[in-house]
Amino acid sequence: MFKIEGTERSREFRLTGELDMAVQNEFAEALAEEVGLEGDLTLDLSALTFIDSAGIQALIRAADNLKDRGRLILRAPGKTVMRVFDLVRLDTAPNMQISTEETPEDERT
Repeated sequence: MFKIEGTERSREFRLTGELDMAVQNEFAEALAEEVGLEGDLTLDLSALTFIDSAGIQALIRAADNLKDRGRLILRAPGKTVMRVFDLVRLDTAPNMQISTEETPEDERT
């Protein structure tokens, strides 16, 4: 089961479950308005358990749609998801940043 929900932080969404071909349109629709706005867009991937090539394509499209208005920041991917990112060299995709930190530096106490 896939779920995308806003967090307490502005322009951040938490993805839960599996981002695959079956839900790629749901993902795109949920972010359609956000990718047209200014500023970075952060996806918390700590609860994402699986991603396939359709999910990777959906992330690349989201980053592409941000154009020069901001970056797509992928935060805290788990080991399985990060392994896929490494295999496809997602870190080299334009307008995208992968952060393995769970909590942003400015929110640490």
